Amino acid sequence: MGTITFQFLRDVQKREKNTVTLQEVPESFYKDVAKYLSKKQKNPREYENVLPVVKFILDRREQKIINSAVRYSRSVNMKRPKNMLKEEEVLFDKLVEVIKIYRIDINSFKTMLVNENNMYLVKEDIPEFVGVDMNTYGPWNKGDVVELKDDVAEVLVSAGKLELKGD
Repeated sequence: MGTITFQFLRDVQKREKNTVTLQEVPESFYKDVAKYLSKKQKNPREYENVLPVVKFILDRREQKIINSAVRYSRSVNMKRPKNMLKEEEVLFDKLVEVIKIYRIDINSFKTMLVNENNMYLVKEDIPEFVGVDMNTYGPWNKGDVVELKDDVAEVLVSAGKLELKGD
């Protein structure tokens, strides 16, 4: 585009304010706005008038990108937002990556909390046996809920006889 005007910025502000999606702006928008602001610094009054408009546009677009990244990371069917600038695409991609890592970590944490008491559901009848720790376990019937040490439970889970209790 090259030439930014106060009226153009007000129009962009209005469109960004009144919609939930990113509005189309020129690919060179950030560079053009930076040049415009640099020129306006020579006139403090004009600079003070335009600065809140630019800040609103940047903040609003940033918030839309953050919200989109959260929704995108939750869904397999959602498409990337339209009208993102190159700089915004970098932000979006990094946010999605961080959110996905967070979700993996939080899901692992939830699993750990669910199993903090080492509770397992018996999937099939298990006769009495002696564990590797030389303690006697069982007998258990299908549907029983038992508390076991991880090393003992690990063998039974891998054999398909126990499963981690969900709640």
